[in-house]
Amino acid sequence: MVDLLSALIIVVDFVISIWNSYTSGFTYGMLKKNGGPSWMYLSVALGLALGLAGAIYVTAIVVSFAAYVLGWVDAGTVDLLLAYNFLVTGALLIVLGIGATVQSIYIAIKRPGFWTIAGALYNTFASIWNVFSYISNFGPATQIITYERRNERQSSIVQVVIIGIIAILLGVLLAYVAFWMGRNHGEGRRDQSRMI
Repeated sequence: MVDLLSALIIVVDFVISIWNSYTSGFTYGMLKKNGGPSWMYLSVALGLALGLAGAIYVTAIVVSFAAYVLGWVDAGTVDLLLAYNFLVTGALLIVLGIGATVQSIYIAIKRPGFWTIAGALYNTFASIWNVFSYISNFGPATQIITYERRNERQSSIVQVVIIGIIAILLGVLLAYVAFWMGRNHGEGRRDQSRMI
């Protein structure tokens, strides 16, 4: 059902989402500890939103497949959940990703260096790829939703909502824990605990 490339992409998406949450927390901790320009809080909010949306996107995929493997839902329910997940969370990730790309280009122009330019190039490529992927898969996702609505399977809709709520709660929890760990590291709490 899931090929190796898709599984690898899911793992990479998960790692990037957790990393976005962690670095947002780290930046927030550094700003609180050392002060800094208030515009950097926009970077914190954008990074956390990307981390949160990505974590929810990935957990929805993992939870729906786990429910299918355990026999709690059928393949139609998984298809419906993944279609909604793609349309809603995927669109949110694209919008936030474009915002991150604009910000990384601005930073690369203001502070040119290998890492800032590499980050801006990566974000630009990723945003273009995500938009292309979203456009090319938009039609099939809406067809799945239309097909399932025509069949009017109420049990499937209820299962989608339940799995969606579980995925959202898990995604929020994962993003929060990563943000909290990053914030503690940024504020120096992590270093102080090692000294004790």
